[in-house]
Amino acid sequence: MKTLVIDAIVGIGFPSMLLADECRKVGLAECWGGGQGDPHYEWRRDQLEKIDLEKLQELYTALREAREEGSVAEPENDKPLIQLQ
Repeated sequence: MKTLVIDAIVGIGFPSMLLADECRKVGLAECWGGGQGDPHYEWRRDQLEKIDLEKLQELYTALREAREEGSVAEPENDKPLIQLQ
């Protein structure tokens, strides 16, 4: 079960750069220079493994809520963001 929750955390990524940097500060993530001020963050699975299941579930829930809050923003116009044709 713990591996499943860690997979979910890694899969959700980082909903914001601020959150990613906070996770880096506490050792849960690493930052790789992305060039031109665009850093790339990755979860550190080895550190996530050290956290108990209940805390991992809380982290996942908070990440999901942050992602959903960020996606609530309305588009500037009614055009789809991706056009297939």
